[in-house]
Amino acid sequence: MIKQIADILTALAVLLPIVIQLVKLIGQKTHNQRLVNLSDRATIIVTALEQSQLDGPAKKQEAMTRLSQYAGEVGIKVTSQQLSDYIESSVNALKQLNQ
Repeated sequence: MIKQIADILTALAVLLPIVIQLVKLIGQKTHNQRLVNLSDRATIIVTALEQSQLDGPAKKQEAMTRLSQYAGEVGIKVTSQQLSDYIESSVNALKQLNQ
């Protein structure tokens, strides 16, 4: 019986680091996918707001509000600066596509 317990503990000691790494990789992949989704949503919002009658600062504020709301709905924590960066990146990407 003691040998069986020792064997189980040995197996756990060998497998535990592998399981921990696997959990970390899954967490990173999930987080990365959320950030890609946030970037995609920023592009959708910026594209939609291009059709609005809002001027530059008001348009950016509306985009930030919408993106912040989306991030909150899907559980992504972002700062105002990060929201601004996503929106600016989307604006620049759209400008390049239109050239």
